[in-house]
Amino acid sequence: GDDLRRIGPWLQTLLLAQTLQQKFSEWSGGNPSVTLSAAIEFMKVNHPLNRAARMAEQRLEEAKNGGRNAISVLDRKPKTWRALTEELAAADRLTRHLRSGDISQAFGYRLLEIVRTKERVESGGRVDLRDASWRAHWGYLLARQFDGKKKNDPAAQELRNFLNSLLALDTELRPSSGSSAIAAGAIQIALYRNRKFSTGGDQEPTPD
Repeated sequence: GDDLRRIGPWLQTLLLAQTLQQKFSEWSGGNPSVTLSAAIEFMKVNHPLNRAARMAEQRLEEAKNGGRNAISVLDRKPKTWRALTEELAAADRLTRHLRSGDISQAFGYRLLEIVRTKERVESGGRVDLRDASWRAHWGYLLARQFDGKKKNDPAAQELRNFLNSLLALDTELRPSSGSSAIAAGAIQIALYRNRKFSTGGDQEPTPD
């Protein structure tokens, strides 16, 4: 196959990659033997292009070696295109809550920290007691966020359930049948989108 390299704004590039994969799948008739792999490397505007290109090429090789038909972005582990779609959808929802003031940017970063801690615990490596009690810590953060009059508010309850689902937890903070694999990427995207929004950055595209 042929490789294509593009430089562009981070969010537009993510959405372009998603659209290209969808169109490519339609063109190939959904043939599982015809695959498309991609990699996106984030960089600052003053970052050397040759270095960024090498890092993107490494990511692309990881996506191909990880089974193909995957994309490497944000995390080092390649993800399926379906996971990226779910990630972007969750990021859209989380972004709306950040911009409406339902949750703060600081709460978003604490949520990301909890997700990272959960990943460390579930990786099977050595963890300290503080990491092992991540669920109790999350319960404490939720109690502070949804206390008093918010507790019985249907909209607040829906938001609480959504946040728990990012950690694959049910309403009682017990492990659910869901997956938290998309959580870290979704949170990072939402936090970055909100940072651009709150500082008056360029207007971002509206996903279809």
